[in-house]
Amino acid sequence: MKKKLILVVIILLLLSSFLYGDDVKALVIIPYRYGANSFLFIEKLQEMGWEITTTGLTSSVQPCFWGEALSVDILIPSVTITDYDCLVLCPAQSYASPSTAYNAILNSTDALNLFVDANDNNIVIFATCAGVRVLAAADILNGVNITGKDYYINEYTAAGANFLGAQIPAVIDGNIVTSTRGQYYWQQNIEAIRTAMENLISAR
Repeated sequence: MKKKLILVVIILLLLSSFLYGDDVKALVIIPYRYGANSFLFIEKLQEMGWEITTTGLTSSVQPCFWGEALSVDILIPSVTITDYDCLVLCPAQSYASPSTAYNAILNSTDALNLFVDANDNNIVIFATCAGVRVLAAADILNGVNITGKDYYINEYTAAGANFLGAQIPAVIDGNIVTSTRGQYYWQQNIEAIRTAMENLISAR
């Protein structure tokens, strides 16, 4: 019994070291017209000690309303998703023109395939608000419990998702984490990403 307890403690210590250390590599997608909350996601993941790599469809990505263009580390077509443990899709403008939110990514086969490959390799995938429509377009939501911006409910259900509603805390279903209200639930969203990572590691 004592040996089992020691083993459990060692596993928990290793898990803690992984989740809060440099061993976690997160790929962060910066979409066209990225939202200001993008910096909050990056900052909080870095505070956990995770190694962040930013990616996008262009080397320089324009912001939503204010700020400067953001340069990414690597272009999406050059990404090897298995080099990463987590895929985070940052917020983008949706309120002014919800029908066009994330259109550049939605129209990119390389970008959608990135989500498909991440899902096939059981990599944690996070999307918030209108970004959840990208997961629907990538056809990785069949039978998955989600939240997201309710404007796109038809897209979610067409993809086979179980929409639990909007304006609720982050929803974790296996390797997929979805959320809304990035400013209000920012802490819960970061915790949900970490928890999903922890769950997958424990399952292995």
